[in-house]
Amino acid sequence: RQQVQGTLAAEAEAARKECFGVFCTTYDLEALASGEVFGQDQPIALKLLGSERSLQALEGVAMELEDSLYPLLREVSIGIDPYVIFEDADWALLIGAKPRGPGVERAALLDINGQIFAEQ
Repeated sequence: RQQVQGTLAAEAEAARKECFGVFCTTYDLEALASGEVFGQDQPIALKLLGSERSLQALEGVAMELEDSLYPLLREVSIGIDPYVIFEDADWALLIGAKPRGPGVERAALLDINGQIFAEQ
């Protein structure tokens, strides 16, 4: 059993180095986990950024990704601190944003989402 755990830990470490620090902020992650984005021979470790309000949902997303058994997916981590999640990142795909609601002007929505992405 220790041999298997050691091998998995080594693969996870290799994935961290090989995936160029890919990090995401939302749920549309199938293309990354399946190898569609970086290739069918590229292991990947995903770091998912959420908020205190969305952390429980993010935990569910992480479990779904792990349960889907994507062969290239080596690790899924979640967090709410962008400084921790994005530490040492070579790549960051910021794909989440607040949707436009009733009565919200486009300019106001751009300002709100700009603040979100500026912190990240």
